[in-house]
Amino acid sequence: MAAHLMYIINARALKRERVFRDRTNPFDLYDDNKMYKRYRFTRAGMMYVLNILVPELDQRRQTLRSHAVNSRLQVFIALRFYGSGSVYTSGSDHHGVSESTVCRVIKVVTDTLVELRDDHIVWPTTDEEIAAKQAELPREFYALICSFPRVIGAVDCTHVRLDSCPYGENEHVYVNRKGFHSINIQLISDAKYHIINVVARWPGSTHDSRIIQNSDIGQAYQRGSWMEEDYTAKTSVYI
Repeated sequence: MAAHLMYIINARALKRERVFRDRTNPFDLYDDNKMYKRYRFTRAGMMYVLNILVPELDQRRQTLRSHAVNSRLQVFIALRFYGSGSVYTSGSDHHGVSESTVCRVIKVVTDTLVELRDDHIVWPTTDEEIAAKQAELPREFYALICSFPRVIGAVDCTHVRLDSCPYGENEHVYVNRKGFHSINIQLISDAKYHIINVVARWPGSTHDSRIIQNSDIGQAYQRGSWMEEDYTAKTSVYI
């Protein structure tokens, strides 16, 4: 009996205390340059993103833990991962949370962003929207960017690396010209650098021209959906 009591006492003495890491506020640490280097947003850009995501994340919170990661820090953790592509250890050490927490946070923030995509990535579809954009976008590009008339958007593709994914039998089609596995994603932005269209379904070996030709936007151009009457001649707008 005495030996059992001594075992319990010693076990309690050796039990590791719960340690809460210091979670700093990046706004207290970084100026615009340092903030952009770590999160790919300036301080003003971070405030814009936080104002959108924090209310949505607050609605998702279903934890009663006394030291839970707040929604603001969750956004910083996710953007650190998106901007650097580093392993979870980097985000863990940088923000004072565990690697498993970083993993869970990235999933929650990513799911929230996906749900909000249609509120912020908008391509005109109705006749009224198309008519408004035909007048607005070319004027903005001419005034703000390149002085090139009748441009409505800037389009390009970028490769997003895939790592340890289940490629299946068609693994080879995901290998791009640079030799690594990826998805080739097409983006279109307006003159104010707002993304207005995304195509993210083609494997890395797909050429950029094939993506635009088979996209809804490319097919709309082939049908002449973005043509308009200009006095007696039909003139097109460019992307």
